[in-house]
Amino acid sequence: MTTRHLLLALGFLTLLVSCKSKPTLVGTWTGSLPVQGIEVLMTFRFGSDGTLALTQTAAGQTSVQAGSYKELERSFTFTPKSIEGAHIPKATVDQMNAMIAANPQTVTFALEWKDADTVVVTQQGAASVVAAPMTLKRGKT
Repeated sequence: MTTRHLLLALGFLTLLVSCKSKPTLVGTWTGSLPVQGIEVLMTFRFGSDGTLALTQTAAGQTSVQAGSYKELERSFTFTPKSIEGAHIPKATVDQMNAMIAANPQTVTFALEWKDADTVVVTQQGAASVVAAPMTLKRGKT
């Protein structure tokens, strides 16, 4: 093998290694966060179409916020469009959804990838009780 062939082979290997795809949030992720002594279980379902359903369960009560997300290099944004919960009275759900529609809020989460199936997320600008880092694990499909 000539020096030229060796350099071409090394260049090709370097290209293959550098083209390794970055992990993606698409899929289902779970984690938990202690809030005022109560463990809040969280499930994030990131769709390939840019939709996100965030399910929160605490003390036997479950609610789901649905909306859109945008994945960035070291963060993602989430803009809730609706909320639902079987334990929440319909009038309250309707009022909350009207407020969300009238004044949409986008939340930013910092991302720290540990590996393709583990990421640490931290809600930016949140009250200190929910601004703690949370480790999420990818669900197996």
